[in-house]
Amino acid sequence: MSRLGPSGMLFFAHTVLETVLGAMKLRGRYEGQTAAGPEAKFVRHHGVCLLSLALLAACTLLRREVDAPTGGLVSAVLCFFHAAATAV
Repeated sequence: MSRLGPSGMLFFAHTVLETVLGAMKLRGRYEGQTAAGPEAKFVRHHGVCLLSLALLAACTLLRREVDAPTGGLVSAVLCFFHAAATAV
């Protein structure tokens, strides 16, 4: 991988963190809690959502579109998701 600028490093960090957190949630429970039935399904769904966001950032990074208009659009989508998740 060629040298990453600040935007590329942010996309890389996002990809790694969302992949790790998404994989952890695929177990069907949050850390320190037990979940069964619908709750476990919700947690797994959350994990899949995080993995899809990680894939979006990874594809943008690997295609070297971070500083292109595509990267700007992906940044807006990721920013909206995280802002909305924080707001609720």
